[in-house]
Amino acid sequence: MEKNIYGYAIVACFLAMLVWGFRVSEDVRQQATQLETTITSLQSIDGKIQTQNDLMSGKAFYMPGTACIIRTTAEQTPEDIHSYANACMISHREWLTEQEIAREIAEMESESR
Repeated sequence: MEKNIYGYAIVACFLAMLVWGFRVSEDVRQQATQLETTITSLQSIDGKIQTQNDLMSGKAFYMPGTACIIRTTAEQTPEDIHSYANACMISHREWLTEQEIAREIAEMESESR
């Protein structure tokens, strides 16, 4: 009879360890997901900072609806030029969004008259 009690105790400990391991695994998975989300967010912020830096430093100059001028010298790498062009693309996207919002506001104002 004592052997059965020890057997049950061993099985109960094994099951408890299994459940604990599963919970730890889930916690690690959740933390990994949160870390990936944080990294994605930081990369997005870094990209926005890089875009603003390129525009503010005059390496890329966007004239809404007209042109994008990119400063190039022998010091700029193709990756730099890509970054500057990306700054112009983002600026153009923002300009298009602003134009759409202005159009919607104008339509709402004309409807309210």
